[in-house]
Amino acid sequence: MDMRADLLIVGAGMVGSALALALRDSGLNILLLDGSPMTVKPFDPQASFEPRVSALSAASQRILERLGAWEGITKRRSSPYTDMQVWDGSGTGQIHFS
Repeated sequence: MDMRADLLIVGAGMVGSALALALRDSGLNILLLDGSPMTVKPFDPQASFEPRVSALSAASQRILERLGAWEGITKRRSSPYTDMQVWDGSGTGQIHFS
């Protein structure tokens, strides 16, 4: 199979997907590549809580608003934060936001 693209984005997580969305009207032929299936499960408010979180800055919020994605984020489990402590599983690193 012969595939050609002007831009290859590897990883369809938050950053890769946001970049692809931001460039959708650029005129570039963009290929978004990820190791997982490119499907999105509908949000289920009854699903068990996932303890992993993403902390987004006001600048990230503005980008997501311009991309039309922010409203979908706020309809899910979102909440402003004033204080957060994050650590790794092995106990070798941590960071505190205030």
